[in-house]
Amino acid sequence: MALSPPRRSWASIPLRSRVTGVDANTLRRWLADLPPPMGYGISARPLRYRQAPHLAAFCWYEDRLIELQVPEPFRAWDEKVYYRARRKPGRRLAFQWFGRTIRFRTRREVLRFLYCHEFYHWYLREVRGGKGAAETACDRFALTYFRARNRGIDWSSVLPGCGSGLTIATLKRPSALLPLAMSVAALALVLGHIAMFGTARQADEGTAAHLWQLLMAAQIPVIAFFATKWLPRTPGPALLVLALQVIAGLAAAAPVFLLNF
Repeated sequence: MALSPPRRSWASIPLRSRVTGVDANTLRRWLADLPPPMGYGISARPLRYRQAPHLAAFCWYEDRLIELQVPEPFRAWDEKVYYRARRKPGRRLAFQWFGRTIRFRTRREVLRFLYCHEFYHWYLREVRGGKGAAETACDRFALTYFRARNRGIDWSSVLPGCGSGLTIATLKRPSALLPLAMSVAALALVLGHIAMFGTARQADEGTAAHLWQLLMAAQIPVIAFFATKWLPRTPGPALLVLALQVIAGLAAAAPVFLLNF
């Protein structure tokens, strides 16, 4: 049976688990209706608490890893989750906090809530390009989706730039657009030269030839920077953008070599 697009995406995500009664396949099944963190792995491990169970998870950007911690020994508990803050009037910097008390009854609920929270950190940093430190926004996302049945949700509409729009978000990066723009400029330079002077080879390299060489050579460090930064984070979309950059470069170079300028 063919896998649906979300399940195909999850099939490429490395998972490991050391939580009691939860292996990697179980964890993948529990998270299958949520959006995957492309380019990251997920690790679940026990949390040995001293007094009472509590929520704990991390999104390690340098290691490209989301770490979920489940309290052990496990027992149900209540935790206050803050989803909104409003500044109080006055000169003093103070906030009014809005929250809900959530009872976590099973390991599945804990893992799904933690994953939703940390996934939104991933989304803010890797897709939106921010710092990913908006705790209340992450809790709002988790509260909305961790207990919901999310089958059939179009995540690209809920999370702009995510899912099917991830390639577009990657393409909007300056290091993705600049080589494309430079290739277009180089091609326009060649076509403009042909329109003005024809296809006859010039005795000496003129200004147009030097500009073309600069435009083509300057792309190399930009493309290398893009590949170094974005291939580990979003390999699929980054490869598509790199392919576009290569095609654009070949299109700009083709008239020069075919016409032996």
